[in-house]
Amino acid sequence: MTKNVITTTPGATIERVAMIMMEKKIEGIPVLDAKGSLVGIVTEGDVFRALTEVTGVGQKSTRISLLIPDTPGSIMEVADLVRAKGGKIFSILSTKAKVPNGQRELVMRIVLGANGVAELRKELTAKWVDVSVLTDAGAS
Repeated sequence: MTKNVITTTPGATIERVAMIMMEKKIEGIPVLDAKGSLVGIVTEGDVFRALTEVTGVGQKSTRISLLIPDTPGSIMEVADLVRAKGGKIFSILSTKAKVPNGQRELVMRIVLGANGVAELRKELTAKWVDVSVLTDAGAS
């Protein structure tokens, strides 16, 4: 039996809980209320479910990933291009992890017709580097 059980509270965010689970190399974490009573358990499955929900991968969509400058307005510039092509944005995520200094990776899930995706890819590639555009099977 584990003596020093790692726990969390109902108010903890799923990303904070995921980070604790990853750092401590555990597959689940008990959720305790203010009185110390068990009110739930967060499992790896819960973390995966949250990831798929926040990224919008469950929607038939196109995933765009690119490196952009880490400057104010750079995400909006990409979003404006998507909207100008008639695209609908499901999710926007960005990270500075494992990218060159002064840049960030931007990942978007969008819905846009096939012609619009091709045009968008061309415009993104002309302006930014390391552009990846992947359309899910069955996406329009």
